[in-house]
Amino acid sequence: MKKQLPTPKSLACAAALLLAFSPVATASVTVLDFTDGNGTSSVDQYEGIAGGGWSSDWSVLKNSASSGSTAGSTGVTATDPLYSGGGNYLKAGFSTPAGLTGTPQWGYYRQLDNSAIDLSQEMTYHFYFRPENSVADADYFIYSRVGSPAVGSDSNATWLIYNSGTTWRFSNGNGVGGFTTVDTGVEVAAGVVYEFTVVSNPVDNTYTANISSSEGDYSSSTLNYRNTSNVEGEYLQYAIRDNDPANADEVYFSVDNIGVTQIPEANATAMLIGLLAFVVACARRRTGRQ
Repeated sequence: MKKQLPTPKSLACAAALLLAFSPVATASVTVLDFTDGNGTSSVDQYEGIAGGGWSSDWSVLKNSASSGSTAGSTGVTATDPLYSGGGNYLKAGFSTPAGLTGTPQWGYYRQLDNSAIDLSQEMTYHFYFRPENSVADADYFIYSRVGSPAVGSDSNATWLIYNSGTTWRFSNGNGVGGFTTVDTGVEVAAGVVYEFTVVSNPVDNTYTANISSSEGDYSSSTLNYRNTSNVEGEYLQYAIRDNDPANADEVYFSVDNIGVTQIPEANATAMLIGLLAFVVACARRRTGRQ
């Protein structure tokens, strides 16, 4: 019996089948879980080095009222892990002497590498965050920023998470209808771990955010960026402000497991759907020949 060789069509069908059922890759950057501790030899460390989707090490900005303050005991520790199975984490903030005027604020940030992750497409942030001081002593700000880093959040931010009084809030809007905020009703308490997830969509300048904690959970509806440049901020920043600068004190936050991932672009999804349709057509063609 003469052996039938595969036809070009059957080979194309087989290739399409392999592609269609291959795992879909995601763009991502190195997750910062601080396993490597303190130092300047690996991406994961504090202060770290550039690489793995991060184009800078950890950097610090201070406002003018912070003159005389120091980084205090900022660094990687494992004293009180933020989640089950966790270990090292970054505890960051500053120490102030007595008698300062104004409102001292420090910001710790890292810059994303736009050659590793597409800042014009939807991406997801995930991290654990713990305030180490009460809101009477400190305020906390977490945001992504376009253009350049800055110690405070302004209209160059895309999404913004912060506390106003005793609760967490999400920013909503950037002048279209005015800048507003959403009060999550989740209390900000010293020593409580908050798990945050932010899905940022620069295509239409929107985001959604989720909080999970022992103080309560909250999932937002679709919120608007503060910025309308249709690009996600390359600077991810954690900032802290001292609410009692007249007295000598220390204010800190802890953060761990900082991850940034990205699903495939819409055209990749469309291509996958097309491949699946082609596979179905191939299967029908083979069935018709039997």
